[in-house]
Amino acid sequence: MKIRMDKYICLWTGMVGCLVVLASCAANAPEDIGPEDRGEPVSISFDMYTASVTKAETETTEDMVAGKTFRIYVYNSVENGMPDFSKPLASAVYTVGTDGVATGDLRLYRGSYYMYLVSYNSDSETPELTANTGQITVGNIEDNSGGKDFMYNTLKDIVVQPEAAGGNHMTVKLPTSFTRMGAQVVVKVKSKKDGQPVTVWGLTVEDIKIGGLPASRTYQLGKTKWEDCNVYDAFYQYPKEAFTRPDSEPYSFWTSTPAVLLPVDGSAELTFDVNLTVLYDGGKKSLTKVYPASIQKVLAPGMTYEFEFTLTFYGVIVATDLTLAVREYNTITLDNKDDGLGK
Repeated sequence: MKIRMDKYICLWTGMVGCLVVLASCAANAPEDIGPEDRGEPVSISFDMYTASVTKAETETTEDMVAGKTFRIYVYNSVENGMPDFSKPLASAVYTVGTDGVATGDLRLYRGSYYMYLVSYNSDSETPELTANTGQITVGNIEDNSGGKDFMYNTLKDIVVQPEAAGGNHMTVKLPTSFTRMGAQVVVKVKSKKDGQPVTVWGLTVEDIKIGGLPASRTYQLGKTKWEDCNVYDAFYQYPKEAFTRPDSEPYSFWTSTPAVLLPVDGSAELTFDVNLTVLYDGGKKSLTKVYPASIQKVLAPGMTYEFEFTLTFYGVIVATDLTLAVREYNTITLDNKDDGLGK
């Protein structure tokens, strides 16, 4: 009877241990670490601004401001090649705090891991893997909200262990900022000031539509660029409400709020439909018309572009002339944590 009781106790103890492991919500331990070495799961936080302090920025990187969220996917480290992306050990959503530390509910056993951080630079939405793949499909403009500011960060061979003896917490310091994979695009319109054939007394932007864009693009975890895209048949429309200008002069630029558009490789033309209302003849007459324009242009990840349209107005009968100028530049944010796209 004593032998039976010992076996019963051992069985019950094993069942309790299984329940504890399941209840911990932690990722599986690496195969080369035995149960006696795992200890308690370690909670993880992220120091978001370490890269800024060390100036480890590039032109396409971005610091995430407080309130923004990202999703993390975790895999066991591998010696050669890439992990099996169809089987993440764990996934969790993190939010950046005002102190620059991102917190969430990820808990991992001691071991070495690959961590893939992906974000829309949003306070409410995070990217998710397509089922059984390591890929994320990013829609460009389906909701006409200005696109998704998709960013990623890859951390390889992160060794998880408590920061203090007897503790169960660890802060991972980001060696680099997030890499931005979209292009920020601003459109601007004004009337030419001098040499107008017909004097313009007022100009209002009704909307501007950009065509020749991809409807979506696919990103593979661990990669540094998008998967190839051959279809550029989508468009984005800046509504009237997106435009402001500093004064009421028709010679001042109406400037849009920035939109984040998925990159294009220049193989297809970008087309523009510029819908304007023009006041002329002493401000007594009004003409609303769509003025077309096009340009062969690359929109590269991480870049900012300004498309500037200047109208030379010939009146109703004669064709109009719309001049297009393009400015492009990189934006590097090192110290200002209150200035971020997607705000």
